[in-house]
Amino acid sequence: MYCLDIYQPKKVMRYFEDVSRIPRESGNEAEICNFVVNFANERGLEVYRDEIGNVLIKKPGSKGCEDLPPLLIQGHLDMVCKKTKDSNHDFLKDPIKFRIEGDYLYGDGTTLGADNAVAIANMLALADSTDLVHPPLELLFTVQEEIGLWGIKAFDMSRLKSRRMINMDCGDADTMCIGSAGRIKVNITRECKRVAGSGLAFTLKVSGLTGGHSGVQIDKGRASAINLLARVLYRIMERMKLNLVTIQSEFGSVIPKFAECLFCVSKDNADAAADIVNKVYKEAAREYKATDPDLTFELTKADSAESMVDDASTTDIIRLLYLLPYGVMRAEPTNGQLICSCNTEGIAIEGSTITIPFSSRSTEENISSEYIRKVRLLAEMCGAECKISETIPAWPVREDSALQAMCKRVFCQLFGEQLKTEVMHAGVETSFILQQIPDMDIIGIAPTATGAHTVEEKLYLPSMKTVWYFLVKLLAEMCVK
Repeated sequence: MYCLDIYQPKKVMRYFEDVSRIPRESGNEAEICNFVVNFANERGLEVYRDEIGNVLIKKPGSKGCEDLPPLLIQGHLDMVCKKTKDSNHDFLKDPIKFRIEGDYLYGDGTTLGADNAVAIANMLALADSTDLVHPPLELLFTVQEEIGLWGIKAFDMSRLKSRRMINMDCGDADTMCIGSAGRIKVNITRECKRVAGSGLAFTLKVSGLTGGHSGVQIDKGRASAINLLARVLYRIMERMKLNLVTIQSEFGSVIPKFAECLFCVSKDNADAAADIVNKVYKEAAREYKATDPDLTFELTKADSAESMVDDASTTDIIRLLYLLPYGVMRAEPTNGQLICSCNTEGIAIEGSTITIPFSSRSTEENISSEYIRKVRLLAEMCGAECKISETIPAWPVREDSALQAMCKRVFCQLFGEQLKTEVMHAGVETSFILQQIPDMDIIGIAPTATGAHTVEEKLYLPSMKTVWYFLVKLLAEMCVK
């Protein structure tokens, strides 16, 4: 029984449902890998699965097109698994439940997983097709994309014969992605001395923020819960002695929606600290009323703390968090295209060690490198270590792309309008393919979805039909001799 059968294209929608029934959190992709391998075997297609779990299916060209240059189409098998506080969904075993509102498909209290089930569904539909005109196809399904692009990094590129490629993890139904930003991620750590707790303990929670993807939506002007928490703590610290006990936040490639800490102040300063929290809240609520209308600060008295972070460590941590850059650092003055952004991607204290992942994205590596140098210097000044944990190269725009020209021509013929282009401000697996196959001509296109990595993720259902028709027409165009 398929609940999406009323939508077109039916075959693609059914595969989307099939995929959504299979748990596929990053690192837990064995079942979806098996599904894809069995799918290929059942249809007599050549299939290869590597040790990490990447799957490559090769489908011969249709009759008369067997000897044409092949096309690589690629997407990833894993998804970001997040749910609402009241959801009892178990991502290790439960299928994704759908909620439909108008033309939009949501997960029911969870991420939908359209990132990147839309790619898997279209690729499976192409693999299953018997009546389409198409060149030889290489369909690459990668794993562990959402936790560091580990699958594509481990894949043996010598197995690919294609020199043109469609990535289905970027772009929209009317927008072709032609490049992407790279990213440098660092891990900031500091050892903290703990002392006996004293004074009154308070919990401060910053929540209700809109959040979003830390690359694609960093230009929306939304607040970061970590930055706001640091702002409050620094303002309190300006007026009085304060000691952290614990601090934590949301983690990942997101604009943090919540952050909280437990801190101690003297009994004499308790009322003044509460006044500062209230004042900063009013400031922030005014500043972010358009982007984060549900922003809340919650200050509550807590049980006495047995231990707390000492004065020096507390001062360094709060200064560091307060000064870390956040948001858009540079954009093109002519068209507003993002060039560089920065984001604090989490914070936690475990035992006596504080950990702060931080990243800088840019289409120009030298620009993000400069911000990382400044962050490293800031960390050192605050007694912390700063080490690079991940580097994703940029996908540079190719000015002489024959594939871009073909896509624009086909889209205009099919829909009577121009195909837009974008450079995505997020890491895409294509950059690692280009490192080893620099002459690969690449574009990205996918059905229109928003809110990736959040429970607000939604798929615009009519765009599934648009993208499928475009792919079918594009493949046929590649066979015109």
